[in-house]
Amino acid sequence: MTAKDWLEVARITIEAKDYCFFITLSESGRPHARLMQPFKPEKDWTIWFGTSPRSRKMREIEDNDQVTVAYENAGDHAYVTLLGRAQVERDIELRHRYWREEWARFWPAGPGDEDYVVIKFVPYRMELMSIYRNVVPNPRTQPAVLVRKGKSWVVTDEG
Repeated sequence: MTAKDWLEVARITIEAKDYCFFITLSESGRPHARLMQPFKPEKDWTIWFGTSPRSRKMREIEDNDQVTVAYENAGDHAYVTLLGRAQVERDIELRHRYWREEWARFWPAGPGDEDYVVIKFVPYRMELMSIYRNVVPNPRTQPAVLVRKGKSWVVTDEG
């Protein structure tokens, strides 16, 4: 399979799910995972999240912008793990663009609430497996791995 094929499988796996795990590192290097509701990946694979600037993940992103985002689709026996950088955006237009009405119970004032910001996640590495879609790693090695090279994604055997 080509990088294009693997990217298609990754997108199918991700878009089938409403939630993913967003994993940051504490100041001491301890991982913290939380379930979040992301927006679907954009064409360039940027993924957006809404959150409060007072959250623990925000403090951790400010200390270390390296983040892992993980999706799992049990029906396809599949997962996608993305490694990348997270950046906090406070721009009001972005907050309106990346807003869900069901979030009003957390932010009653809506996307203009000062307690609402968005996180821009830009992945540079992707690991995936999908038994149903025939992306199956050798059990003695690692999953299918893609890395971003400029604006393209390439298959790699980097561990």
